[in-house]
Amino acid sequence: MLRQEWHSLFKNKILLIVTVAVIAIPTIYTTLFLGSMWDPYGNLDKLPVAVINHDVPVTYADQKLDIGGTLMDELKDNDSLDFQFPSDKEAQKGLKDGTYYMVITIPEEFSAHAASLTDANPEKMTLSYETNPGTNYIASKMSETAMKELESSVREEVTRTYTEVLFDKLAEVGDGMQEAADGSGELKDGADQLADGNRTITDNLQILSKSALVFADGSQELEVGLEQYTDGVSAAAAGAEELQNGVNALDSGVNDAQKGGSDLAAGAADVDDNMTALNAGLSELNVAASALPDAADALNDGAASLNDGAKQLSGGITALSEGAANLKDGADSLSSGLQSAASSSRSLRNGAAGISQALAALAGAEGVPEELRTQIAAVQQQAEILSAGVSDYTYGVDEAAAGSTQLASKIPELQNGISTVQNGADSLKNGIGQLQSGTSALAEQAPVLVRGISAAASGADQLQKQGTSALRKGAAELNSGLGALAQGSTKLKDGTDTLVSGAGKLTLNSKALTEGAAKLTDGAGQISKGAEQLSDGSRELGDGIDQVSDGADTLSKELGSGAAQIRETNTSDEATDMFAAPVDTEETQITEVANNGHAMAPYMMSVGLWVGCIAFSLMYPLTSYGGKMKSGFRWWISKASVLYLTAVLQAVVMIGALHIFDGFTPAEIGKTVLVACGASLAFMSVMYFFTSLLGRVGSFLMLIFMVIQLAGSVGTYPYELSGSFVPYLHDWVPFTYTVQAFRSTISGGESIRGCLIFLLILFLVFTGLTILEFTVRSRKMREGKNTWMVWLEEHGLA
Repeated sequence: MLRQEWHSLFKNKILLIVTVAVIAIPTIYTTLFLGSMWDPYGNLDKLPVAVINHDVPVTYADQKLDIGGTLMDELKDNDSLDFQFPSDKEAQKGLKDGTYYMVITIPEEFSAHAASLTDANPEKMTLSYETNPGTNYIASKMSETAMKELESSVREEVTRTYTEVLFDKLAEVGDGMQEAADGSGELKDGADQLADGNRTITDNLQILSKSALVFADGSQELEVGLEQYTDGVSAAAAGAEELQNGVNALDSGVNDAQKGGSDLAAGAADVDDNMTALNAGLSELNVAASALPDAADALNDGAASLNDGAKQLSGGITALSEGAANLKDGADSLSSGLQSAASSSRSLRNGAAGISQALAALAGAEGVPEELRTQIAAVQQQAEILSAGVSDYTYGVDEAAAGSTQLASKIPELQNGISTVQNGADSLKNGIGQLQSGTSALAEQAPVLVRGISAAASGADQLQKQGTSALRKGAAELNSGLGALAQGSTKLKDGTDTLVSGAGKLTLNSKALTEGAAKLTDGAGQISKGAEQLSDGSRELGDGIDQVSDGADTLSKELGSGAAQIRETNTSDEATDMFAAPVDTEETQITEVANNGHAMAPYMMSVGLWVGCIAFSLMYPLTSYGGKMKSGFRWWISKASVLYLTAVLQAVVMIGALHIFDGFTPAEIGKTVLVACGASLAFMSVMYFFTSLLGRVGSFLMLIFMVIQLAGSVGTYPYELSGSFVPYLHDWVPFTYTVQAFRSTISGGESIRGCLIFLLILFLVFTGLTILEFTVRSRKMREGKNTWMVWLEEHGLA
């Protein structure tokens, strides 16, 4: 079937021509289409743009400013676009009919607005342009891009003009700053003179303030003295009244004292009698006190003996306590031994009773000789005696055991009593110690007590001999003096009455005197305060003048420094150019795309190969066969030999034609051909399956699928700029992988291994499905059954 397929192809000249034409379809599609847009950005100098200039030149900073004229001159030599300079009427007509793709108008106030930079309300320069996207949208967008470059050029020119004027003004500013610096120096000199004068004023004001302060201090002292004087007068008046009252009381007391003096003289005689009795008692007490030290020593010796006895008692109590403990241990042992002895004696008693009973039974037995019976009776008697003795012994032992038990129970009470005695002995020892301390103190103080009693007796004797006599004599003199005091008291009473009257008159004028002194003090204080405030204000004025002087000095220095810096500022033409255009761009491309044709080639080559495969599937009889149907695989291979060879040829011819006619030169030509062949084989296997299965319906579906791939493969615009539905299609259409692979081989990008694996899988999957479809169909045909294709042919869809 393979040979017959090729024989039929070469025999059918029309089919052969169609096959060759189909091979050329991708070439025609890509070569012509890409050739029409191969390098549009390299031909922008052929894009006609009209420029109209209405700008009116102005004068700015003594310079002529003609921005519009300068721009026109630059555009005449600018080849970024085909700038032409028609009239307004011609420009508008050309924009409408497509002769011009943009009209640029420079308005009348263009230069005037440029000169308004330093005005209070500067106005922006407006460069207007018109486009007509209806005639050609892409051309209008390209013109707008060129317009941006033109805007940048105008901005640069205006900035250069501004910078030149600014540098000129900067020099003038430097000269002005130097003059200002000189003036600031003169201002500093004047401020220094003013500061000197102000210091003189401040010093004099300080003197005035101090003098006012001295005056204020004096008036205040006067006020204080007057207050003290008036207070003294008031106090004197009050004292006079109190003196008057005291004199009255004194007069009354003198009368009473006269009566008491008489009583005192009588009492002095009684005191003399009592002193005699006191001397006798002190003599007896002195004799008794002489024996007190010997008694204290005896008492101390007795306390020492008592202490020794207490120590012996404490030792005896300790021995008694130890003996009680030993007695308890012995009593416990005795009780235990007696109990054992009682138990043994009871056993012995029981044994003796048993022996006695046994002997009685033996003596009463028949056949026992009389002699033996007599001996047994004697032994029995001894046994009974022994038993009686053992019973007594047992009773005694029991009594002894009970007594030892009672003794043992009484020993703890004895030990408690010993403890009580021990505590009493300890208390006795403490009491003896305190007694010893008391007797020692008594022994030490006894001599002092004796000496005191002796001194008291001696003093009482002297008091009786001298004091009572003097008392009697003094009482008589006192009685006489009280009479003279009574006469003087009467005279003093009359004088105090006169003093009280005079002090009352003196206090009447005290209030007016103190009020006048207070007003004098207040006025002096106000003078002093005002002088001080004036002095402070003068001092603050001096500080301000000093600050003005310092500021003028700083201003002079800084203005001089600023003027020097301005003179040193670079104002050359190179600096002007730097201000006008401070930035240069430098682009680095990690891959290289020669022009728009190379950029669009991945997309168009994918579309061209897909269209070629659709055309071949529509034109070539994929399901017909000649001769006998042998197998589905042979049927498939006969068609596949032509189909896949055509796919490879159309890919190779497409790459060659692009290179020859459009100058297509990818970075990796071999890999580009490999991707093209792989894509064509994969696309053809997809077409082969759907067309053989569904006929023209399959080709129609593949045409619809091509439109879907055009939208989802982002072959023209970036993924991020595409529609919102694109992310749902992008990873599922074959164009995505062929476009990526072609871009990589054309510009020298990343590896194409992943894309080739995808194309290989696509080829194998749909080739396998096609072989399966041919196998099933051939089997039905051999069995004489109708196939799906028959139904399609009947309905004109095969």
